[in-house]
Amino acid sequence: MVEQTRTQEHVPQLAVEGPEDFATIRSAHFNDIEMLNSIGISLYLTNFGEYWTEAGLRAFAEKQFDPDEIARDMETGSASFYIVESGGAAIGFAKTKPSQLLPGSKLTGTLLEKLYLQPTHTGKGIGQFVLAFLLEQAREKQAQLIWLDVLKPNHRAQRAYEKSGFRIVGEVPFDTDIQKIGFYVMALEL
Repeated sequence: MVEQTRTQEHVPQLAVEGPEDFATIRSAHFNDIEMLNSIGISLYLTNFGEYWTEAGLRAFAEKQFDPDEIARDMETGSASFYIVESGGAAIGFAKTKPSQLLPGSKLTGTLLEKLYLQPTHTGKGIGQFVLAFLLEQAREKQAQLIWLDVLKPNHRAQRAYEKSGFRIVGEVPFDTDIQKIGFYVMALEL
């Protein structure tokens, strides 16, 4: 059973079956930077190892989740970070950027740059719950569309985004240290 509610503090919650009663989403703050760094690297290493050498994977993940870059994004407001928690622990996070140019077009919208969950928490509706929350955040900020890029071989993520109305609108190149993969660009008008 999946049920979405809002608590008195207006923190969205999702009731999930299992030992953790709820998944919650909250905005990340400066005191969360080390956690974002740690969980970001951990989830990237867990989910994308097949596309990299071990050294290449670690170097890329450490660059993507550099604490100084996270702090700079927070300080300038160029990105918003959200932490997904369940059972008192962080199980995932998301990062969005407002007013980003959609590749191959003149349109701008909210870029959903990252949405990662612990593998043990996928398939429970939590990803769709987080995505619905992020769509609402984008609408509240008057975004006309939300877009993202997803690795071409990541069919599971593509299906999840399509389930929420996203459509493939283009492709962009992406190479790891051992292969050319590429991204599909997916977008949803709000």
